[in-house]
Amino acid sequence: DMLRGKILFKASDALSIKLSGDYTDKDDREGAEFINLEGAPTQLGVAIGGTPSPGFYKSANDSDAQLHLEQAGGELRIDLDVGGTTLSSISGYRWSKLEARGSDLDTVDLPFQHDNYTEASNSYSQELQAVSDKTGPLTWIAGLYYFREGGDNTFNVFGQAIDASVGVPSGPNVGTLDGGAALNAKADVTTESFAPYLEGSYQLTDQLQLTLGGRYTWENKKLEENRVFLTGVVPGQQVPLFPPDGDRKLKFEKFSPKVSLNWKPISDVLLYVTYSRGFKSGGFNTPAFTPLVDSVEPETLDAYELGWKTEFGTVRFNGSVFYYDFKDLQIQRTDQTSGGTRVENAAAAKIYGIETDITWALTTAFELGVGGGLLQSEYKDYLGDAYVPAFSTQGCIAAGGVGSGNPACLGYAVEARDFSGDTLAQAPEASAYVRAQYEIPLPDAMGVLHANALYSYTDRYFYNPEHSLAEPSKNLVSASVSWVSEGERFQLTAFGDNLLDEEYDILKVRQGTGGWHVPALPRTWGVKLAANF
Repeated sequence: DMLRGKILFKASDALSIKLSGDYTDKDDREGAEFINLEGAPTQLGVAIGGTPSPGFYKSANDSDAQLHLEQAGGELRIDLDVGGTTLSSISGYRWSKLEARGSDLDTVDLPFQHDNYTEASNSYSQELQAVSDKTGPLTWIAGLYYFREGGDNTFNVFGQAIDASVGVPSGPNVGTLDGGAALNAKADVTTESFAPYLEGSYQLTDQLQLTLGGRYTWENKKLEENRVFLTGVVPGQQVPLFPPDGDRKLKFEKFSPKVSLNWKPISDVLLYVTYSRGFKSGGFNTPAFTPLVDSVEPETLDAYELGWKTEFGTVRFNGSVFYYDFKDLQIQRTDQTSGGTRVENAAAAKIYGIETDITWALTTAFELGVGGGLLQSEYKDYLGDAYVPAFSTQGCIAAGGVGSGNPACLGYAVEARDFSGDTLAQAPEASAYVRAQYEIPLPDAMGVLHANALYSYTDRYFYNPEHSLAEPSKNLVSASVSWVSEGERFQLTAFGDNLLDEEYDILKVRQGTGGWHVPALPRTWGVKLAANF
């Protein structure tokens, strides 16, 4: 369920107040069901007797997995025109709670390794902004941004694997074992950020414009507490495994500049060159099943771009070539202990490529578009861990190999590896699209019909640095027909997605017990009705 609304109050020609809000309540299994990628011996659940998935879209899980997401937010924006400058105050608040119960990490019909996860956050933001009007050779924007968020998360893993690790009798071979022995980690983190920014553009000549800008960010993150404990071992008690880790702070400061030069050699051609720096703060890897929570370094991106925007009659041709230089690139990996997500830093990486698109308005009603891109990526310096089949490790070989029955031969192990020179995860080398849209005005003020069709191609890419999880190239087709009433108050849309019924994934994950994937939707069609008030 989703609800959105906006109220705009024009107090005068100079003062406007806009209040907007939204609420979402989602309750289903999306993101909580796991489908195994392979069989024995690397898929541990299959190796110990579990039933593998019976099909691409079908899970063999034995738990009643559920995911419940509830979130709400609001924004109050006040704009005041003081003559030549608009002053704005933008206040925002967001609340969110996510709860996933009974997720089946072993991916089979055995209660070997299940988990529950909850995450809640409250955040507040305040922005003060001043924007000049567009008269004169100089235009500018200046502002102050403040953000504060308090969040907590709890992750608990339970099942026969946990029973064995804590020395309690293993539960039955059916059911979820919920309420039995569980390994828990609970963390609380507070984030506070403050950033002033300024950007100005000056028209040097009729053809040349220079833009300079900058943002300085101060950010503090505090680990209020991280507790690791067992439940279900001593009735009614939480048994701590380590002393609580908390009251630790991380501080980050970064200046993010921007320089851009625009040149219009003729009225229908714009050429530009831009340099900018992006900054993503670091943080704590929580929840963590370790005595001390490890931290993540901030990520820095230096971006260089040379582009063009042209329009000749009914044809628009835009594009750019770019080079991205990353330092301390943040990469999401799967934690060997819990199966949860953690972040680690690659020392450096680069991405470069080209993107173009052409739009052709054949008539006032019919428009065609085509576009694509070529991408090259590389880890310049990345010493990390790779998941390798456990049967290939020296420990397994020394124990007599897979046939020995040694548990060390099942699933995946982790070994150090140098990923330098390898392509980045989720970075396809080629992508392209073709689209068409047609608009038909209806007689007697009955509205307008819009018809749209889209074909897209994405080249093969990998989900992990070690390139053991690949997503094959895919061709997707979607189409829709919409009726929009006069005044755009009502809209009725019939749509179809993935019309070629391609089987492809939106996520693949490797972990110590094997791996799992999340399939994208198969061929889907439906009807949507929207009303604007």
